[in-house]
Amino acid sequence: MIKLIQNELIKIFKRRSSYILFIILVVAIIAFNYITLNENNERMASRAYLREFEPVLNLDSEEIGTEGYASEKSAIDFYNLYNKYEKNSWQRYALNEERKTTYGIGDFPTEFYKDVEFTINTINDYEYNYETEVNEQEYSRAKEKYEEYIKVLDDGGWKQFVSLKIKNLEEIKNQFDTTSDESKSIDIEIELYQYRLQYNIEFKNDILNEYIENLRQSQYLLEYHNSNPTYYKESIELETKNVSLYKYAIENKIEFDISSDSNLILGNTLNARTLFLRTFENFNILVIITVIYISSNIITEERNKGTIKNLLIKPHKRVEILISKILACIITVIITMIFIVLIQYIVGGIIFGFDSYSVNYIGYNYNNNQVFTMNLFQYSLIEGLAKLSMYIFVIIFCIFIGTVNSNIIMTMILILITFIICSTAIAEWSKYEGLTFIAKYFITNNWDFSKYLFGASSNLSGQTLLFSLIVYLVYTLLLLFLTINRFIRKDVYNE
Repeated sequence: MIKLIQNELIKIFKRRSSYILFIILVVAIIAFNYITLNENNERMASRAYLREFEPVLNLDSEEIGTEGYASEKSAIDFYNLYNKYEKNSWQRYALNEERKTTYGIGDFPTEFYKDVEFTINTINDYEYNYETEVNEQEYSRAKEKYEEYIKVLDDGGWKQFVSLKIKNLEEIKNQFDTTSDESKSIDIEIELYQYRLQYNIEFKNDILNEYIENLRQSQYLLEYHNSNPTYYKESIELETKNVSLYKYAIENKIEFDISSDSNLILGNTLNARTLFLRTFENFNILVIITVIYISSNIITEERNKGTIKNLLIKPHKRVEILISKILACIITVIITMIFIVLIQYIVGGIIFGFDSYSVNYIGYNYNNNQVFTMNLFQYSLIEGLAKLSMYIFVIIFCIFIGTVNSNIIMTMILILITFIICSTAIAEWSKYEGLTFIAKYFITNNWDFSKYLFGASSNLSGQTLLFSLIVYLVYTLLLLFLTINRFIRKDVYNE
């Protein structure tokens, strides 16, 4: 058997086309990295600095009423305060935080991080809205808070501003029950400000501030989804993971995006480390094309040249010959995977710099809800092994088609079209809950075990690691049986 495998490997690597294919892989990887570099430059160029701005508002109280007048004057007052400070100052970034997306735990947004804006609103509502519900005590406290904020913004530092925010939030929290959505929202904001103080995260445009903002969003989503844990099970799992990763990045002062399989910071630039961790995701189609080319040729080419007749007259069982061809293809694919990983590591390092490789893979273990680190190559090895099952099935399928059809080009095109349809159309169908009971039995939804790494669960209801393993084995063994049966019964002498 070993000798048969060696002979098959020699045949594969004696083909000039095999080396041309490897050259194409290198060129494709280099091109992909350069395209990503250009996209990074475009993202960086499009990141606008904090510029002055002023809303176009209507301050005619006769047209909009006193309530509308108070609201629009508050907007102008806030923007004037914002524009008072220099571009890219900590003051502008601190005030800009109040202009961002609205968050909330319950049905209505709480927006307690907008305390400066709320203070201005309270003052103007009392002074200009004849139907205001703000009493004199609330107005006086708002005036007092506003003067405190202005003093800190003008003469203090960002830490004093954060401390003042915490003090005011704790005061507001006393107005609500500790189990209320408002109280939970305030706790989230206080924790974020405490993170700033504890880990010395100044207001500015950097990755750590992105982590703070993304942590805020994930914590609100997590609290909201916890209201219905059965319905939001997958979302809770995702946001729990994200919260843990954001906190890890903040606590360890990691000043770059630690994303791996998915973006933790949307729209952020990619580095060599991130691209390396996504090697099999980015170049999966290249591996598939290699698999299809190698395994489609391994029988079809010999049938066309008639050399398979010489092989079959040797003292080897047909089953042994077929298995040796399958194993030779698997070994070739493993070599291809290693080759792609190494080329991406080198090319990514040259184009983006090798410095990001100094940080290990940072992942999340769903079994114990803990963040862990792992050597980059160790993670790549584990992910590659988890994806190998998919390539093995494609190999057997290609060889099966090769026993039926002797036209190499037609065989490769047929298999590639089949793969594309299976990996796109079926994937889209699987998103519909009503089709889950059928979709979970498709081989394409069960052949990639990397989705179960570190205790992760499938997004298809009722699908588990054991379920996928059983479905995969049933499909693979059935296909292997059909392939062996076809190969044994095939009359190559009359072709």
